[in-house]
This record gives sequence, C-alpha cells and structure tokens, in this order.
Amino acid sequence: MSDMSSPIDRRTLLTALGTAAGAATIPDLTTGQQAGSDLSPRDGGTFTIGWGGTTAGVSPFNENTALNGLLVRQVYDQGVVLDPDSSAVQPWLFTDWELVDEGEAPAIEVTVRDDVTWHDGEAFTAADPVFTYEYLQTTDTQNVISRGNSKYIDGVEQTGTYEFRIELTEPIATWRQSLLRVAVLPEHIWSGVADPAQRDPLAEGGPIGTGAFTVASFDADAKTWVRLEPRADADETYPMPADVDFLADNPPYVDALEIRQYDSKSAVKTALLEGEVDAINTSLSYDEADRYRSNNCEVNVVESEEDGFQLAGFNTRRVPFDDKVFRQFLHKLWDDEYYINEVHSGTDAVAGDYLAPLPFSEYRPAEPDASAAEQFTLFRDSQGDFDVEAARAFLTDNAAAQHDYSFEETADGMRLRVNGEPFGAAHTDNDGTGDQGALTVLTTLPRFNPKQAEGIDRWIRNMELVGVPAEVSERGFGQLIDQVFSEQAFDTYTIGWTNLEPTLGYLNQIAGDGYGNPTGYRGADDLIRDAETTLDQSERTEAVKAALSRIYEDSPYMVFEYERLYQPLLEDWAGWVNNQGGIYNQFTYLNIHRPPEFEFQIRGANKGSKAPTINSGSNGRIPVRIPATESIDPATDIDVDTLRFGSRATVNGCGGATPVKSTVVNGSGDGGGDLLVHFETDATGFEPGDTVAKLAGRTTGGTPITATSSVDVK
Repeated sequence: MSDMSSPIDRRTLLTALGTAAGAATIPDLTTGQQAGSDLSPRDGGTFTIGWGGTTAGVSPFNENTALNGLLVRQVYDQGVVLDPDSSAVQPWLFTDWELVDEGEAPAIEVTVRDDVTWHDGEAFTAADPVFTYEYLQTTDTQNVISRGNSKYIDGVEQTGTYEFRIELTEPIATWRQSLLRVAVLPEHIWSGVADPAQRDPLAEGGPIGTGAFTVASFDADAKTWVRLEPRADADETYPMPADVDFLADNPPYVDALEIRQYDSKSAVKTALLEGEVDAINTSLSYDEADRYRSNNCEVNVVESEEDGFQLAGFNTRRVPFDDKVFRQFLHKLWDDEYYINEVHSGTDAVAGDYLAPLPFSEYRPAEPDASAAEQFTLFRDSQGDFDVEAARAFLTDNAAAQHDYSFEETADGMRLRVNGEPFGAAHTDNDGTGDQGALTVLTTLPRFNPKQAEGIDRWIRNMELVGVPAEVSERGFGQLIDQVFSEQAFDTYTIGWTNLEPTLGYLNQIAGDGYGNPTGYRGADDLIRDAETTLDQSERTEAVKAALSRIYEDSPYMVFEYERLYQPLLEDWAGWVNNQGGIYNQFTYLNIHRPPEFEFQIRGANKGSKAPTINSGSNGRIPVRIPATESIDPATDIDVDTLRFGSRATVNGCGGATPVKSTVVNGSGDGGGDLLVHFETDATGFEPGDTVAKLAGRTTGGTPITATSSVDVK
C-alpha cells in the first residue's frame, strides 16, 4: 500500500463541524496508509522520538499508558494483532485458532508458531501462553490490555508442544481481540515471581521477550529514557508471520529506537524543528500543521483519525455525583462551542458524545436525538449566551433528581445547596463523609495539554457562575493515574484513552467492572454483558449501541473531544504505518527506515575533487544528472514534478527551482537509465558563499527523497 499525498480543504473540515470559514490547504499533507513501500528499505540509523510525558518503565505489567504500551509491544509479542488498515485479526505468535464446542461454555483451540525463540535463546512453545493466561488470572497486576476479559477464562491447558486450549465460562463475542491479543510472557523467567512489582524487569539481561527489539538502556531520569536495539539474531529468528502485507520484508531496519523526554509539548515541537528528534508523540494543531508544511519541507505531516477520546469521569460513589441529573448538569456546563471552535479553531478536534471514537462508526448510535442533544449542550439564552438561570432550573425543577437542589444568596453570591446543606457540607467522599468542600477537577499539568486546560478553565468558570464552588487540582500524569485508578480519590478527572480496539470490547474496562473504570458506575453492566456475550454480529452491534446510549444518558463520563491527528516526522524517514490512532504504533517501529539513497551530479562542473562552481547571478540553467544505482532507477522511480533544487536553506524552506526540462540518458530502452534535469539558476536561492546544494522530491510511490552535494557559489 503506497501513501497518498493530497491537500486538505479547511472548509471541508469546518463544514463537518457545522462552522463556516474560508478555504485553506495544507500542502503535501499525507493521509495514506504506508509510506516507503515502493522501493527497498535502507538499513541503519537511529530513529529518535521526542516524548512529552511520563513512563512507568518497561515492565509488561505497565501497559496503561500509550508509551508503555508501545515499549512493551516492541519487546513482547502478542498472540494476534489487528491489521492497521482493516482492523481484522492477524496471526502473530498464534497462527491458527478456532472456537469449538459452541454453547454455554465453549473453548478456543490455538496453534502457536514453531520458529520463535526468546531473547535468551530459549525456545518458545505453547507452555508460555498457557503460563501467561494463568499468571494474569492469579497475580495482582494492572495490565489493562491483557487482563481485560480474563474473567471469561475457566482454564487453560497445553495440548501439544505448539497447541493449547482455552476453556471459557461462557461465550464472548470479541474472543479473538479480547483474549488472543495478549502480550506473552516467558514461563522460564516469570514462573517463580509471586509479585511482579518486586521484580526488576531489567534484571538478568531483561526484559526477555520474543519481540524484534531488546532494551539496550533505560533511565527514567536521563534525557534519553530508553534505547531499544534489534535483537542480535533478528534476521535468523524473527521471521515475520505469513501474509503480513502491511510491512516490508524482514524488518526491523533501524540500528536503534530512542525515546527522549521533554517537559512540555512546546519543547517537543521545538526539538523536532531543530532536528534534535526525528518524530514527536504529540499531534499538531491544524494551523501548526499548515505552518510546518508551508515553511519547513524537512517535515512530513501525516493526518489520521484518533482511535480514542478525551473525557471527564465522575465519581458516582460521592454525593451529589451519585445523581445522574447532577452529572448531566455538569455535562451541560461544558462549553463545546468555545472549546472546539475557539480553543481548537474548529479544525483539530470534534465535539464528543458517545464512548466510541468516530472511526468506529459501525457501533456508534445515531446522533443523539433532539431531547438528548438538548440535555448535553450548554445552557444558552436566545442570544446564544450562557443562561445561568436555565442552568439552575435544570437542577431545582428536575423531577428525576435524586437529591433536593436549591440556591441561596450568600456573601459570595448565589450558592448551590444540596438536601438543605451548602454544597461543600453535602459533598461527601467515597465513604459518605461530608464536608468535602469545593468540587475538584483533577487534571494533568497545563503544559502537557494547554488547550484542554483552557476548556477546563471555562468549565470551572461556568460552575462558579451558577453557584457551584469548584477548583482545579493539577497532577503529574503518573500521580493522576495513581490517585484516580488505584486510590479512586477524586470528584472528577480528565484523561485521554487511545489505542482502543474497534470492536469496542473495551467497554467493560471503561464502563463496567474493569480496572479502567474508577467511577463506580455500573448502570450499563447488563447491556455491556449482552454486547460481550452475543455472538451474532448484527445483534451484537445493536447491543453495543444500546450500551453506549445508556452510558451517554447516565453521564458517568463526559466525552468532550475526538481529536484529529496531524503528526509530524522528518522526511529523512519512510515506512511509517498509519492506522486509526496515528503513526505511533508497533508496526511503524518495525517498519521505519531510511528512504533509498541517491546522488546527483552538476553537469559541466569542475573535474577532480574541487566543488563545482555556480554563478548565482546567471540567468541560465543548471543541468543536474541523477545516476541510476542499485537502490534507485531515477528514470522510473522518481516523480520529476516533485523535484526542487537549490541552496539547502531554500529547499528546506519549501522553495527552490523546479524542473524546466528532463530527459533520460543511457537508457536501456525499457524506460530505465540516468535522469538529466535542468533548473533555472535564478530560482535556486543560491547566494555567494553557499557551499551546499540540495535536491529534494518524492518517488512515484510517494516516498520522500533528498540528496546534497558540495558546491562553490560565486
């Protein structure tokens, strides 16, 4: 699959949001599935990712952040993976699987690969996944991804050297994605470890996995957090599974992957523009993407849809958050119009509703009906302004309310009372103890997500205007995770979910009895269970929609953003794999590689070692010859119309001379041969004293290619 480069119409994006605006485009924005698939990859180089955030380490039991999930998946292979294009289940460590004895308690028979070894040379067999399933069931871990539906496993037994069987307690519709997509652990390493938290994953040459990469170094306090290097025997013992058409042959290609830490999103973006890193983990805004592609053609910007969402969760154990009317009230105080159209400029985010990302359209209910939409849009008067009185009336006049709400005039203005008490006195903790004071929104440090911080500030302002005392409490990401998911000590919190699988098997995790649901909400358990256990696909789809609709109505969560991703990386790299959720995934790190190497010669240049002389004041043309090599046949592989030639600064700034004439020389008669291209001198941007000429363009398959040569500009 080759990539497609096409401009994006700003008006089209805004029309989808119901907003009018003038048209604009981002030049050369890439939206395709995979780049660099048209020519043989070039080995070598260190691919460096700038990361603004925190990591819990490299333990396989810490997959609950995007970074840790990616690290784990380079070291530990999963049983199956999801095709980045179709989301179909594809073999990885497991080659075959079948649901047998269908009925109330079916079983899954699985065959594993017979050509894989662990990093330490031990053979991989069916004993390893059998151990993994049993270990995850009996050990206190927080591996959200791998433990998701282990409650459906009644037992696991090895039936052959490379075969095993999973006995289920009852049917589970997403058994392929939910049960087989597990990161497999080596039995000979973990079998004697009773508490995984007490074992250093870096001990004894670890972590030990079957993946393509090993951990060469890890230091949470260093600039370079982690360095991964291909396993020494990758060429011999890491053959890819059959029929994997979304990767090039025999990856990985890099010498190393490095992740460097930065303390803010702006610092990460600066590092990319200064060439300190090759890619960054954060998405650009639409305007930033436009500037990057318009002013710096060393940067490629890839557009994709997020496979997740940003949300606020409410602690339903606490008064008054135990009342869905109060949760709906808070939902209606969030200003979608301000957050999407002003903070995000209407281009790089979409207002949220259901607990399902936009790409998963098959399972999303119809748009909320008029009454539901009325419930969860901001209270506005006839002039479009925030209607404080309507907000208060929603609580005081609501027959469905679980508590008695009123407002009284105080020295601080109108203030909410709950069951006859001031909000701060009625407000309880998880144990029912009152006097908890102001409503607190727990969120990450603003520097990590400044736009979200603006939206939360407006939300807090609206609460205060109505009469709800409210404040923000900021935490580092790791602190927030502990306080919310481990301690469950919060009123409301904000967080992003990503890397969600498109069958929505994650619903039990986020809104049911899984670790990912700290809210205490269990109001949709019956519908989630129906969705999990209904094997008929059409019936299951309707069951998922019913669950999503109830969760939306009950409002244990407020999904306030579906993000549009504009992800940048330097054009020194090709082979990224774009899926729902962007280019930072396990397949990109396997497949990333240098573009094919090529060179050019300036015709009529001085012979010998002396750099060719260019007269910057000339009105003539500069003939440039691109010779054919083993890596590239320029006559057939290069898209001549994309070529730009000139000084390094000019070409890097998206300028340079474009071809006025091109011919094939020394051709073989079948279209191959050297390529001779002529450029107007006065369009090259050369100035006296320049010493480097640059030629940039793309292959016919869309892969970015560049080359430089020494020159002497007069």
